[in-house]
Amino acid sequence: MSSSSWKRPKLNIPKTMGEKIGDGIGLTLYIGSILFLAYLWKDLPDKVPAHYNFAGEVDRWGSKWELWIFPGLMFESAAIAMGWWKGLGIWLLPIFIIGVGIPIVKMLLNQRKIK
Repeated sequence: MSSSSWKRPKLNIPKTMGEKIGDGIGLTLYIGSILFLAYLWKDLPDKVPAHYNFAGEVDRWGSKWELWIFPGLMFESAAIAMGWWKGLGIWLLPIFIIGVGIPIVKMLLNQRKIK
């Protein structure tokens, strides 16, 4: 049987209100971070924080062009480069792990309920 003759059924599963709200928040933050970076671009120094150690301290500085790689994560690096604050420090890693870990654990728990 060729792959062109076999057609999988297409499911149209509507999103829940929570999913729509989550999508809207995520899209708003993503677009907002890009606009924020574009707004600051001319004032940013050529070198900005590019990597942090486990204590949340800057251990590598890089070109401001690196901020475009992960525009959603650039808020802290841009704020440090502009001298607005010193960063989250020791709280950076736990906040990141919790922020990424909770949705993963929630998704895995929800998948266990699917039969």
